[in-house]
Amino acid sequence: MTVIERQDLLHLLDHTESHCVSAYMPAHRKGADIRQDPIRYKNVLRTASDRLAQAGLTEGEARRRMEPLEHVIFDGDFWRHQGDGLAMFVGEDLVEIRRLPIPVEELVVVSDRFHLTPVLPLVIGATRFHLLALSQRRVQLFEATPEGIQEMPLRDVPHSLDELTRYVDAETQIQWHTGTAMTSTVGGPAQRPAMFHGQGTSGDETMEKRRLHEFCTAIERGVSTLLENDRSPLLLAATEPIIGIYREVNSHPTLQEQVLRGNPDRSDVRDLHREAVELLRDEFDRPRQESLERYVRYAGSDLASDNVEHVITAAHDGRVHTLFVGLADHIWGRYDLNARQVEYIHGSQHAGDEDLLDHAACMAFRTGAMIHVVDRESIPDQKPLAAVFRFAM
Repeated sequence: MTVIERQDLLHLLDHTESHCVSAYMPAHRKGADIRQDPIRYKNVLRTASDRLAQAGLTEGEARRRMEPLEHVIFDGDFWRHQGDGLAMFVGEDLVEIRRLPIPVEELVVVSDRFHLTPVLPLVIGATRFHLLALSQRRVQLFEATPEGIQEMPLRDVPHSLDELTRYVDAETQIQWHTGTAMTSTVGGPAQRPAMFHGQGTSGDETMEKRRLHEFCTAIERGVSTLLENDRSPLLLAATEPIIGIYREVNSHPTLQEQVLRGNPDRSDVRDLHREAVELLRDEFDRPRQESLERYVRYAGSDLASDNVEHVITAAHDGRVHTLFVGLADHIWGRYDLNARQVEYIHGSQHAGDEDLLDHAACMAFRTGAMIHVVDRESIPDQKPLAAVFRFAM
């Protein structure tokens, strides 16, 4: 029941079969709405069963297909630990529930592949970042997008300065050096005094600063290991002297120059998220602005299009360089891959329909396109989708 990561999305993209169920619903972290979430969830499962029956399964088969998701309905602990949304993916031999750090609209799609546009923002590098909230009392690492934030588990690191001792003690056997032969002033072997890594030799270095250095080093080691292959921005929320010390020991290449200054313990996570997004606004806007300029440059030529059939065909051919797609938009219908054309389009979802915008987005993602899942107001000419191609046909 973890959040969606890039490898999860690629796995879901590769899964094709009849009657794949993709279901999304908003969820709540706190407040009275938490009590309503199980009811909404139960209704979503009922809708999914109805859609499966409309797509050709018997009512009994449809209920059995959704039954593995029912066990969490009465799980109070599950509902007390939510993000901003839930995603459910069900196939004949696949059942997954994913907590989402971003809000999503309620949506159920039954098709021959999974509907994934709502979770694309979680794995698009240009809009993902990590936030490390660091104080002497608490250490938290978050994964976030401009739309939402979710805490990540940090293992094998001290979660407060008071916890540091047991992590230091674990290294004592290596760091202590005893029994090394020295020349005695009386001619016999002497013992070198025991030395511990972190024991200060400078007279003006305080014990507190040495402990903070060890603290930051242990945290940095854990963070860098966890984010080893991740190149999304890492933002630090802390106060001095922790800011300076952490920068000194940091080895992760994407640590940002900008810092959320102030004690993160005194801020709600939503406030930290809002401040972080504002601080990284230029970082997020730059790729989208560059993509928009690229589209404007090629609009009206064979290197750009806002026609859904042309874009899907280009996505299957690996020709899509950049794609804008509306987060809340849907075009229901079917694309015939053999004929390379849209068979039909409906104004609302019918049995057997897929979202053609999702089809374009998933195929473009698979072939490495730059994708912007945004409000329609941010798409050129406010169309449901728009694309720039790598080359013309």
